[in-house]
Amino acid sequence: AEDLIHEIYDEKNPQYAVHTNANCMVMALAILYANNDFDKVLRYSIDTGYDTDSNTAIVASVVGIVIGFDNIDPKWYQLFNGLLETKLINVGMIKIDDLVERTYKL
Repeated sequence: AEDLIHEIYDEKNPQYAVHTNANCMVMALAILYANNDFDKVLRYSIDTGYDTDSNTAIVASVVGIVIGFDNIDPKWYQLFNGLLETKLINVGMIKIDDLVERTYKL
């Protein structure tokens, strides 16, 4: 499937590196082939190429919601020590738990 995406959309062509269709195909491939395995979904979305940071953030969010926090290996979040540094004015460091709570209230 990965080869087919590259056949249709040449990643070396600047028009396709961040093309919506190619990136949607990469995300679909990652989600379908990873079979709810968080590590695999990250690997597929990164290894396939194109807009890797956006694709990986999206598929990790989707699969994370599906499998639940308890099924994500702590290696993916322990580094942060529960904090997120933002570049938002007057925010700086914020606790991830606070963001979760604020999001949950929405």
